[in-house]
Amino acid sequence: MDEELKRIIVVGSGSAGMVAAIAAKEAGLDPVVLESNNKVGGSSAMSGGGMWIPNNPLMKRSGVKDSFEDARKYMDLTIGDAGPASSPVRRETYLIEGPKMVEWLESLGMRFHYGKGYADYYPELPGGSTLGRLVEPEPFDLKKLGAWQDKINLSIPIPVYTLDGVQISLSMRSFSSFLHTANVIGIRTVGSMLLGKKLAGIGGALIGQLLHVALQRGIPIWLNTPLVELIQEEGEIRGVIIEKDGKREELRGKAVILAAGGFPHNNEMRQKYHPHPITTDWTVANKTNTGTAIQAGMAVGAATALMDDAWWGP
Repeated sequence: MDEELKRIIVVGSGSAGMVAAIAAKEAGLDPVVLESNNKVGGSSAMSGGGMWIPNNPLMKRSGVKDSFEDARKYMDLTIGDAGPASSPVRRETYLIEGPKMVEWLESLGMRFHYGKGYADYYPELPGGSTLGRLVEPEPFDLKKLGAWQDKINLSIPIPVYTLDGVQISLSMRSFSSFLHTANVIGIRTVGSMLLGKKLAGIGGALIGQLLHVALQRGIPIWLNTPLVELIQEEGEIRGVIIEKDGKREELRGKAVILAAGGFPHNNEMRQKYHPHPITTDWTVANKTNTGTAIQAGMAVGAATALMDDAWWGP
């Protein structure tokens, strides 16, 4: 029973779930991370690994000016009135706590890079930035993870930054881009391999660093452990029912944090909330993003919002 009073159950091992687990551990609690896949990181590991953090410490160190006021103006114009999902209080909290989060993760040993030149999507709007507010991970040596080095859901096995993709795509049209690409593939990738390293970039580096911090703190991460449903008693969530080693079992705790992604691989939910004549094949998201956690929350009366929204791409 004493264990349950300190246990925080985190569903999902992407960047949100891993940061939540680390924060719980630093607060003196006992988190456990549940991952339905056989690898860590979900869509976060497959992504560009970037975070939009206005007025962040990396910008300041680079001499790039930004402010809470400019970022708030930009957010208000681009988001508009989205209801409680993006309330004034939530926007203010995001802008205040975002830079603090970066500093806190750095204090735990994580290393970041300022993606200078990755402009805001609407830089022409008041408060927008042409230099951008991108915080992304420095390349990370996966060999530091020991037995976990092959258990990250990688999509790109080379140590690139976000803007490297632009240079690589232009490498056959521009000599400077060719030289940049040669540096990325030759020096940064092959060179690191000759030194005995196994560098990952973008999302892989982000999850790699978070996993490294979590393992250093002894945070248990259970792979192949899908969520089945939430345990609700007397109007409160007391834990989860999971499937582990082919059997269903209860795991109880002080709190449950659902950070298991969206529903791009759930065709029924896609047709309900995104009624378009497309299939689940039309997504680059992690294959285990089937909306299970969202459905579990809805089953016990959780509020939902922006279900018809997505990060659409050609």
